[in-house]
Amino acid sequence: MTTMAYAGSSLVCTWTSGTASIALAGDFRTVSYTPSLAFYDATSGSDTAVKRITGLADGAAAVAGVMGTSGPAGLGTSGFTFLKEGAVGTLTIKPEGTATGKPSIAIPALSLGIKWNIPYNNVVEYSVDFQQNSARTDGTN
Repeated sequence: MTTMAYAGSSLVCTWTSGTASIALAGDFRTVSYTPSLAFYDATSGSDTAVKRITGLADGAAAVAGVMGTSGPAGLGTSGFTFLKEGAVGTLTIKPEGTATGKPSIAIPALSLGIKWNIPYNNVVEYSVDFQQNSARTDGTN
């Protein structure tokens, strides 16, 4: 069986808020998206196991990277403002870059703000968590 794989270095990841858009893939280390689903408990009477009805779709995403001397993703102080907790926008993730026919997802989301990891004698990293805020759009380039 042939395994299809690709390098993460092809990633294109952007955060768009209002009319502005920033690239987050420049100094990234990881990008993740975790879909989730609400369930409603339909267990009753003499049921011997839990029964569930599916509810609304949800999800969360995260971007982590190297903090440059000019701020997260090389954005300077504007990056902190643009990714501030509560910022509303769309996170677009293109795992295989912009080649035609490759997957792309757009996630309407709320930024939960920039977190710092400042270790002693090592590179400083940042991370931003995003909470999905509407239906995700799956597509291709």
